[in-house]
Amino acid sequence: MSRQVVLLASHPVGEPKDSDFRIDTQELAELADGQVRVEGQYFSVDPYLRGKMSGRTTYHAGFQVNAPVASFGVGSVIESKHPNYSVGDRVAGEYDWADKFDVDGAKLHKLVPQVSAETALSIVGITGLTAYFGLFEVGRLQEKPEGSTVLISGAAGATGNVVGQIAKIKGYRVVGIAGSDDKTSWLKNDLGFDEVINYKTAGNLFEAIKAACPNGIDLYWDNVGGETYDHALQLLNRFGVVVACGAISSYNAVETELGPRLNWLIITKSLRVQGFIVMDFAAKIPEASGVLLGWLAEGKLKQQIQLYNSEGDIFGIPKAFIKMLSGDNLGKSIVKIK
Repeated sequence: MSRQVVLLASHPVGEPKDSDFRIDTQELAELADGQVRVEGQYFSVDPYLRGKMSGRTTYHAGFQVNAPVASFGVGSVIESKHPNYSVGDRVAGEYDWADKFDVDGAKLHKLVPQVSAETALSIVGITGLTAYFGLFEVGRLQEKPEGSTVLISGAAGATGNVVGQIAKIKGYRVVGIAGSDDKTSWLKNDLGFDEVINYKTAGNLFEAIKAACPNGIDLYWDNVGGETYDHALQLLNRFGVVVACGAISSYNAVETELGPRLNWLIITKSLRVQGFIVMDFAAKIPEASGVLLGWLAEGKLKQQIQLYNSEGDIFGIPKAFIKMLSGDNLGKSIVKIK
């Protein structure tokens, strides 16, 4: 049996392009004991993948040239040599961008019927769990703080919009930053953000953030880095927290970006700046998933999916990734190939 798989043709320089990827046809070996063969159906495309495409090893190994690109996905079992999985089971895991792949069964989890593929890759996938752990474990969010403000950059993205919704559930005043009028309207009118700034039309971004946060900022969720981080740090209240989740502004940078030296603010305001990854809290994933699914069922959380249907063409996955990274998405970007 053969498969089609997306390989990294070259490490992207600046913005990724189609020519950085190529399709290869490979023969699949016979399944080993404990393995499961999965037909790929849905794939998550996320900003963190851009760092891996540079080949650098950070908290995860980078993608190498002429090797498969992979992300979280959902598929259906078509062959199994693992006792816990049968043909037809829907399973989630980290998969090559391919129409078929062989996976160690221990690295999969089976989806229950009431959880859709989209939900498995969003609200209870890496994005929803990132929002949950970032707010409660890193940000140490408290219940119903009087007048406290959460500021979120990249607020219309997969994680940012969930962060804002959770903060609203907990009684915070929520201010988002996004890059179009459609996104700002959705965040304010559909998700209930208190204020939303379009950074492309705001003019002086520092003054726009200051006006939207008249009582300062208590928690800044940073998906962007760059000058937005510099502005937020200046407006954080004493004992404020920065949850460092992403750095979209520098993902395509060819050289290391240097911004204002703001360590003095961290010292004098007693600020806390902390980064994290979801697997830092792996033992708490079942508990967090239950809470998130409960909020979704109660209507407290809304799920926004940008679904790209590639109709069987696996090259639709890198194409969707490129669109997502350029800001052409509202909410969570997922590619359906079957």
